[in-house]
Amino acid sequence: MEMFIRSLAAAVLDVLGPDGRLVAIDGVDGSGKTTFAAALAAEIHDRPVITIHADDFLNPPTLRHARGRHSPEGFWQDTYDYRMLREYVLTPLGPKGDGWYSPVGYDPGADRPMEPVFSYAPPEALVLAEGMFHAPVRAGAAPLLRCCTALGTRNLRHRQRRRRHASDDPARHCVSRPIRHGITSSGTTEVVPGDDGSSGRT
Repeated sequence: MEMFIRSLAAAVLDVLGPDGRLVAIDGVDGSGKTTFAAALAAEIHDRPVITIHADDFLNPPTLRHARGRHSPEGFWQDTYDYRMLREYVLTPLGPKGDGWYSPVGYDPGADRPMEPVFSYAPPEALVLAEGMFHAPVRAGAAPLLRCCTALGTRNLRHRQRRRRHASDDPARHCVSRPIRHGITSSGTTEVVPGDDGSSGRT
Protein backbone atom coordinates (compact mmCIF):
# COMPACT_ATOMS: atom_id res chain seq x y z
CA MET A 1 0.00 0.00 0.00
CA GLU A 2 2.72 2.47 0.95
CA MET A 3 4.57 1.94 -2.32
CA PHE A 4 1.38 2.48 -4.32
CA ILE A 5 0.46 5.68 -2.51
CA ARG A 6 4.04 6.91 -2.75
CA SER A 7 4.11 6.33 -6.51
CA LEU A 8 0.70 7.96 -6.91
CA ALA A 9 1.85 11.01 -4.93
CA ALA A 10 4.89 11.30 -7.19
CA ALA A 11 2.68 11.05 -10.28
CA VAL A 12 0.31 13.72 -8.97
CA LEU A 13 3.18 16.11 -8.29
CA ASP A 14 4.65 15.40 -11.72
CA VAL A 15 1.36 16.17 -13.46
CA LEU A 16 0.76 19.35 -11.45
CA GLY A 17 4.26 20.72 -11.81
CA PRO A 18 5.68 23.33 -9.43
CA ASP A 19 2.87 25.82 -10.09
CA GLY A 20 -0.15 23.50 -9.85
CA ARG A 21 -1.88 23.21 -6.51
CA LEU A 22 -5.50 21.96 -6.76
CA VAL A 23 -6.30 18.21 -6.86
CA ALA A 24 -9.87 16.85 -6.74
CA ILE A 25 -10.63 13.45 -5.18
CA ASP A 26 -13.98 12.01 -6.21
CA GLY A 27 -15.95 8.97 -5.05
CA VAL A 28 -19.38 7.81 -4.00
CA ASP A 29 -20.46 7.96 -0.39
CA GLY A 30 -18.57 5.33 1.61
CA SER A 31 -15.80 4.79 -0.95
CA GLY A 32 -13.09 5.97 1.43
CA LYS A 33 -12.25 9.40 0.02
CA THR A 34 -11.24 10.86 3.38
CA THR A 35 -8.93 7.94 4.19
CA PHE A 36 -7.48 8.04 0.69
CA ALA A 37 -6.83 11.79 0.90
CA ALA A 38 -5.11 11.39 4.29
CA ALA A 39 -2.89 8.58 2.98
CA LEU A 40 -1.96 10.61 -0.09
CA ALA A 41 -1.21 13.72 1.96
CA ALA A 42 1.07 11.70 4.26
CA GLU A 43 3.26 10.78 1.28
CA ILE A 44 3.79 14.36 0.08
CA HIS A 45 6.78 15.75 1.93
CA ASP A 46 8.18 18.52 -0.25
CA ARG A 47 5.11 20.77 -0.11
CA PRO A 48 2.61 21.69 2.61
CA VAL A 49 -0.73 19.93 2.05
CA ILE A 50 -4.21 21.31 2.75
CA THR A 51 -7.12 18.85 2.73
CA ILE A 52 -10.60 20.19 2.01
CA HIS A 53 -13.78 18.18 2.56
CA ALA A 54 -16.81 19.06 0.44
CA ASP A 55 -19.04 17.92 3.32
CA ASP A 56 -17.91 21.10 5.09
CA PHE A 57 -19.71 23.06 2.35
CA LEU A 58 -23.18 21.55 2.38
CA ASN A 59 -26.37 23.35 1.52
CA PRO A 60 -28.78 23.71 4.48
CA PRO A 61 -31.61 21.14 4.72
CA THR A 62 -34.17 23.51 3.22
CA LEU A 63 -32.16 23.48 -0.01
CA ARG A 64 -30.73 19.94 0.15
CA HIS A 65 -34.19 18.42 0.60
CA ALA A 66 -36.24 20.89 -1.43
CA ARG A 67 -36.99 18.20 -4.06
CA GLY A 68 -37.68 15.59 -1.35
CA ARG A 69 -35.36 13.77 1.04
CA HIS A 70 -35.10 10.78 -1.32
CA SER A 71 -34.93 12.65 -4.63
CA PRO A 72 -32.00 11.41 -6.78
CA GLU A 73 -32.00 14.71 -8.66
CA GLY A 74 -31.93 16.67 -5.42
CA PHE A 75 -29.13 14.48 -4.05
CA TRP A 76 -27.06 15.18 -7.17
CA GLN A 77 -27.89 18.84 -7.69
CA ASP A 78 -28.47 20.25 -4.22
CA THR A 79 -26.11 18.55 -1.75
CA TYR A 80 -23.23 21.03 -1.95
CA ASP A 81 -22.97 24.81 -1.96
CA TYR A 82 -20.62 25.21 -4.92
CA ARG A 83 -20.62 28.98 -4.69
CA MET A 84 -19.32 28.83 -1.13
CA LEU A 85 -16.73 26.17 -2.03
CA ARG A 86 -15.43 28.39 -4.84
CA GLU A 87 -15.51 31.58 -2.77
CA TYR A 88 -13.88 30.17 0.37
CA VAL A 89 -11.44 27.67 -1.13
CA LEU A 90 -10.95 27.29 -4.85
CA THR A 91 -10.74 30.96 -5.85
CA PRO A 92 -8.35 32.09 -3.09
CA LEU A 93 -6.22 28.97 -3.60
CA GLY A 94 -6.39 29.17 -7.39
CA PRO A 95 -3.76 30.60 -9.77
CA LYS A 96 -4.84 34.21 -9.17
CA GLY A 97 -5.92 33.83 -5.54
CA ASP A 98 -4.48 35.64 -2.56
CA GLY A 99 -4.02 32.47 -0.46
CA TRP A 100 -6.55 33.40 2.23
CA TYR A 101 -9.04 30.55 2.44
CA SER A 102 -11.50 28.98 4.87
CA PRO A 103 -11.57 25.16 5.09
CA VAL A 104 -15.16 25.18 6.38
CA GLY A 105 -18.36 27.06 5.75
CA TYR A 106 -20.87 24.60 7.17
CA ASP A 107 -21.11 22.53 10.34
CA PRO A 108 -22.31 19.05 9.26
CA GLY A 109 -22.83 17.96 12.87
CA ALA A 110 -25.14 20.84 13.72
CA ASP A 111 -26.40 20.92 10.10
CA ARG A 112 -26.16 24.67 9.79
CA PRO A 113 -23.88 27.30 8.22
CA MET A 114 -20.98 28.59 10.27
CA GLU A 115 -18.76 31.63 10.13
CA PRO A 116 -15.70 31.05 7.94
CA VAL A 117 -12.30 30.92 9.64
CA PHE A 118 -9.67 32.19 7.24
CA SER A 119 -6.07 31.01 7.15
CA TYR A 120 -3.20 31.77 4.81
CA ALA A 121 -1.81 29.09 2.50
CA PRO A 122 1.66 29.67 1.04
CA PRO A 123 1.92 29.61 -2.77
CA GLU A 124 3.60 26.19 -2.76
CA ALA A 125 0.81 24.50 -0.78
CA LEU A 126 -0.93 21.55 -2.41
CA VAL A 127 -4.70 21.37 -1.98
CA LEU A 128 -6.53 18.02 -1.89
CA ALA A 129 -10.29 18.59 -2.20
CA GLU A 130 -12.48 15.52 -1.70
CA GLY A 131 -16.20 15.07 -2.21
CA MET A 132 -19.00 13.25 -4.03
CA PHE A 133 -20.49 14.07 -7.44
CA HIS A 134 -17.23 15.52 -8.76
CA ALA A 135 -18.00 18.36 -6.35
CA PRO A 136 -14.51 19.92 -6.32
CA VAL A 137 -14.28 19.63 -10.12
CA ARG A 138 -17.73 21.10 -10.63
CA ALA A 139 -16.60 23.97 -8.45
CA GLY A 140 -13.36 24.42 -10.41
CA ALA A 141 -10.57 22.11 -9.18
CA ALA A 142 -8.53 19.64 -11.29
CA PRO A 143 -7.04 17.13 -11.99
CA LEU A 144 -9.31 14.38 -10.73
CA LEU A 145 -8.51 11.24 -8.72
CA ARG A 146 -11.37 8.77 -8.41
CA CYS A 147 -11.67 6.54 -5.39
CA CYS A 148 -13.62 3.30 -5.71
CA THR A 149 -14.50 0.24 -3.65
CA ALA A 150 -16.76 -2.75 -4.10
CA LEU A 151 -20.43 -2.13 -3.32
CA GLY A 152 -20.33 -4.58 -0.39
CA THR A 153 -17.53 -2.60 1.22
CA ARG A 154 -19.47 0.65 0.93
CA ASN A 155 -22.61 -0.93 2.36
CA LEU A 156 -20.60 -2.32 5.26
CA ARG A 157 -19.19 1.10 5.96
CA HIS A 158 -22.65 2.65 6.01
CA ARG A 159 -23.85 0.06 8.51
CA GLN A 160 -20.82 0.61 10.72
CA ARG A 161 -21.28 4.37 10.56
CA ARG A 162 -24.78 3.94 11.90
CA ARG A 163 -23.43 1.77 14.69
CA ARG A 164 -20.67 4.30 15.38
CA HIS A 165 -17.92 1.71 15.05
CA ALA A 166 -15.39 4.19 13.76
CA SER A 167 -12.45 2.09 14.96
CA ASP A 168 -13.19 -0.53 12.28
CA ASP A 169 -13.67 1.75 9.30
CA PRO A 170 -13.73 -0.26 6.06
CA ALA A 171 -12.75 2.86 4.14
CA ARG A 172 -9.23 1.57 4.65
CA HIS A 173 -9.92 -0.91 1.84
CA CYS A 174 -9.96 1.94 -0.63
CA VAL A 175 -6.17 1.99 -0.49
CA SER A 176 -5.33 -1.33 1.15
CA ARG A 177 -4.89 -3.51 -1.91
CA PRO A 178 -4.56 -1.31 -4.98
CA ILE A 179 -3.87 -2.91 -8.35
CA ARG A 180 -2.83 -0.01 -10.53
CA HIS A 181 -3.11 3.66 -11.24
CA GLY A 182 -2.53 5.60 -14.39
CA ILE A 183 -2.59 9.35 -14.03
CA THR A 184 -2.64 11.85 -16.88
CA SER A 185 -3.14 15.58 -17.08
CA SER A 186 -6.90 14.99 -17.19
CA GLY A 187 -7.10 12.63 -14.23
CA THR A 188 -6.49 9.07 -13.15
CA THR A 189 -7.86 5.57 -13.50
CA GLU A 190 -7.77 3.24 -10.52
CA VAL A 191 -8.85 -0.31 -9.80
CA VAL A 192 -9.17 -1.18 -6.12
CA PRO A 193 -10.48 -4.59 -4.99
CA GLY A 194 -13.12 -4.84 -2.29
CA ASP A 195 -13.45 -7.27 0.59
CA ASP A 196 -14.95 -9.96 -1.61
CA GLY A 197 -12.17 -9.80 -4.18
CA SER A 198 -14.31 -7.92 -6.69
CA SER A 199 -13.14 -4.62 -8.04
CA GLY A 200 -14.53 -1.21 -8.79
CA ARG A 201 -13.49 0.70 -11.89
CA THR A 202 -13.74 4.36 -12.77
